Amino acid sequence: MKDFKGSIIKVVVVAVAVVAAAVATAAAAVEVVVVVVVVVVVVVVVVVVVVVVVVVVVVEW
Repeated sequence: MKDFKGSIIKVVVVAVAVVAAAVATAAAAVEVVVVVVVVVVVVVVVVVVVVVVVVVVVVEW
């Protein structure tokens, strides 16, 4: 179970890093279209991460 918690922490850290990078990119971008695309990508990434975590939890259980 400790290994499992460690993997969740790693996933969360990676997700936060990706979101931070996306926000920095969006802040640097002037065009609204680019910002919208970045936000959509971030949302998709977060959803995928959540789905993967849920699947892992179900499989591990």
